[in-house]
Amino acid sequence: MKRHLGLASGLVLLMACQPAPLAPVHAARQVLSVAEAAVPDSSPITTHAADRRDLTLTIYNGNMALVQDDRQATLPTGQVRLRFEDVPAGLDPGTLSLFAPSETGAFSVLEQTTDQDTISLQKLLDAYVGKQVQIRMPAEGDRPAQTLDATLVSTQGGNVFEIGGKIYLQPPGTVILPSLPEGMSAVPSVNWLLNVERPGSRVLEARYVISGISWQADYTLTLGAGGAATLSGLATIQNQTGQRWPDARVGLVAGNLNRAAPMPIPSAAPVAYAAAAPRFSEEPVGDYHAYALNRRATLEDKQTTQLPLFDQKTIQVTRRYVFDSRFWGSDKPSEVAIEVSFANSAAAGLGLPLPAGRIHAYGPQGQGSVLLGEAAIDHTAVGETVRATIGKAFDVTGTHAVLNTTRLDDKTHDDAYKVVLSNASANEVTVEVVEHPYGDWQVTTSSVPGKRVSVNELRFSVPVPAGGQATLTYTIRTKEQ
Repeated sequence: MKRHLGLASGLVLLMACQPAPLAPVHAARQVLSVAEAAVPDSSPITTHAADRRDLTLTIYNGNMALVQDDRQATLPTGQVRLRFEDVPAGLDPGTLSLFAPSETGAFSVLEQTTDQDTISLQKLLDAYVGKQVQIRMPAEGDRPAQTLDATLVSTQGGNVFEIGGKIYLQPPGTVILPSLPEGMSAVPSVNWLLNVERPGSRVLEARYVISGISWQADYTLTLGAGGAATLSGLATIQNQTGQRWPDARVGLVAGNLNRAAPMPIPSAAPVAYAAAAPRFSEEPVGDYHAYALNRRATLEDKQTTQLPLFDQKTIQVTRRYVFDSRFWGSDKPSEVAIEVSFANSAAAGLGLPLPAGRIHAYGPQGQGSVLLGEAAIDHTAVGETVRATIGKAFDVTGTHAVLNTTRLDDKTHDDAYKVVLSNASANEVTVEVVEHPYGDWQVTTSSVPGKRVSVNELRFSVPVPAGGQATLTYTIRTKEQ
């Protein structure tokens, strides 16, 4: 166990010396240096990353993670101050807890604090505005080196000192502070005051929530001939915590966590680790889905790490042209969307809970492949269908017009529509026309049979010949509530 070094009895700010005599107006660059002193008797028992025995990160979609940091520590009997260093500055103090995983009753927590006001040159100087310091002046010409008493007047736009009744701007030399300001630390830390009843060496687990780290799923969909396709998934983790997380168990939780609700934060249970390829084991945790990586991983600060979610799957994909009323414009031709869909079922070659993320669709081109488009998808449970709009058709367009509206009574009216679809390609295509009626509605007439998909979705499958057009007409009767 390492003991924490005490605060320095004198704190020194080194200022680059300039070859100019001491004068009321002068400027020089300043650099920070801290002198060490003896360890005070009241110093806490301090643990560092070197004392770590295990580290688990459970990362959520919403820019947060649950950290479980296990460290070895030897605690004497009585009231003990314990300090965890090598923790991120952005931890949430309200989520902090400490316990011994292998035993209960060994100690109780009397008090816990977080210390995130870390040392910087500017903070040190700001803390001594209006207070007396010293400046050690270098020898220059016939003038020997000397140490002068000074008062730090201001740090706004530069450091201003009063020396011997005169004001000096950025004088050369070394600024000496009498001590480190109270409550200021060199590194972020969490601190506990413990009442230890059973002394000895044991593993202590600190648990807390941090921000600055998140993950999302990235899927690669490669389309082949006849609707055949392959799908692979990556977990893309972005670490902006200011902290490196070495050799950690990594768990991912898919779901929209409401942190304001009085509920426990679910974590991915540890799994038996295999020394094989990096894959995730999936299991439900409450109303969420957790994925535990089957090996340890290191997440470097300010880096994006991608880990495979599952092995490549062979699936069957349906590719459609979709003309959706939500995106219709004026009487001018509107683009028709390209949509791919596939069933998330074991029978279809998949059957996995799919976390929300991005899907990147590729298709063959000559001897290689080409990116067809990208789309965001929501969390998709087993048994549901994934639908992704990956782009707009170049050769297929459509126009939509309201032919007339007939009022039948105070609450009922008929709306007649006309859709004209144009296909400039060399192949016949089928376009799904999607309408979104409201209220209590029914189709009274249509030139192509329609399908009621839901209470506010109606679909028509319209064949459009190569190099030609197709016209769809339909009437919807709506009874307002």
